[in-house]
Amino acid sequence: MPSSPDTPVLIDWRTEPAEQKKLGAGSIVVIVLAVLIAIAMAGIAISTEIFFFWLIAAFGVVAALIWVVVLVNSRRAAELAGDDLIEIVVGPETLTAQGGLQVHWEEVAALTLRVEDSRFHGFRRDRRSQKTARATNALITKATNLDGISKVLNVEIRPDAYPAVKARATTKLRKLVLNGPLLGGLGYVSVGLNPHSLEEVADLWWALEEYAALHGLEVEVTS
Repeated sequence: MPSSPDTPVLIDWRTEPAEQKKLGAGSIVVIVLAVLIAIAMAGIAISTEIFFFWLIAAFGVVAALIWVVVLVNSRRAAELAGDDLIEIVVGPETLTAQGGLQVHWEEVAALTLRVEDSRFHGFRRDRRSQKTARATNALITKATNLDGISKVLNVEIRPDAYPAVKARATTKLRKLVLNGPLLGGLGYVSVGLNPHSLEEVADLWWALEEYAALHGLEVEVTS
């Protein structure tokens, strides 16, 4: 479909370095909280010999490690510039992923939007752990502006078009988002959407649907 004033870019999301710095600061708060919870629960587990508290302590350690990764990634993202700031751009002729990697609509085989709740909700039948989990999730959201819901867009590429897309992956970030075909599957571009709210992702879905329909495609949503 040729571009014109009537076929605008519907989505243009780019990383905001200032927001990434804020996320990094919030991640430190979450890491400290997770470590303190792990230490406190381990102490209670030792004194009471109740295995349940060891599970909470283990959760704190895992959470701390996850947020260390978030901290490292946010600091790297805060240093990005130029095309590396691009998260996703939905235009009439192309989809553009991180690093400026472009995929033309005629090269797209399928689009899948995956939305999964990755938060810890506590242990079933244990109201105390559920209450603690809700409070922890609320604090994490307030500190980091992340809702704990995993959101990823996968853009599968037609086999005959994959070599052309691969040839455009000329930078580190472009190569990072491009995944080659495995076990007979299709190569695809993976776009992480975690910094965005579900409402914003819904806007992305509608934008993708509008242009995908013009090329005989649909956006599959999975959870």
